[in-house]
Amino acid sequence: MDIKVYNIQGKEVGRTVELDESVFNVQPNPHVVYLDVKRILADKRQGTHKAKERSEISGSTRSYTDKKEQVEQDAVILTHPC
Repeated sequence: MDIKVYNIQGKEVGRTVELDESVFNVQPNPHVVYLDVKRILADKRQGTHKAKERSEISGSTRSYTDKKEQVEQDAVILTHPC
């Protein structure tokens, strides 16, 4: 497969380059192109933030205060004149 050579201004130089057809004459797979673009964009992200994983948030489900105590504390906070 012969390809014409152009200079920076876009004009033909008059030479041709022979390219191997098994490498340069293939039909692109759209899904593979999509996955590669997605990978490139993901690599550009900074990646310094993270979400907590299950092991980091798992723990006791028992509350620190009784429900009755919590209601009383909320009532004191609401009725306190500031």
